[in-house]
Amino acid sequence: MTFFLGRTGPTRWVPTELAASMLSPGTRKVIHCWLTEPRFLDAHGEPAILLLNSDELAGFEGLVWTGERVLAPDRVLDELLTSGLATLCNETREILLRRTAYRPAEAQAPFNRRKASVGASPALAGLKRRRTDYGFVGGHD
Repeated sequence: MTFFLGRTGPTRWVPTELAASMLSPGTRKVIHCWLTEPRFLDAHGEPAILLLNSDELAGFEGLVWTGERVLAPDRVLDELLTSGLATLCNETREILLRRTAYRPAEAQAPFNRRKASVGASPALAGLKRRRTDYGFVGGHD
């Protein structure tokens, strides 16, 4: 497991739900490898910008072979670029994983109004139940 000691403590990156829904299982393995292997992270613990055609194991081809040996790097690159989860700089031949593809592992789940009860959390302290044409809903008075 790779951790990055940031302002708020250790952070481990995981693919977003968007990435999980758009990518094939093999490419998801490659993304997971990009987010967890130390050689594919920069000095700040973020996924590194990788050289596309590199003889080094820390380049994009090395990433693909580490993550999923049966996939061709060109196929993974096409899938990432088509989905918009990666960007390719044509001048330098570097590939960048966009921030929409990953998130901190301990990020809170989206707020679910159905499961929340009014007054259960300090964030909801100002909400009161009121009657509307559609039933009871939370609102500010």
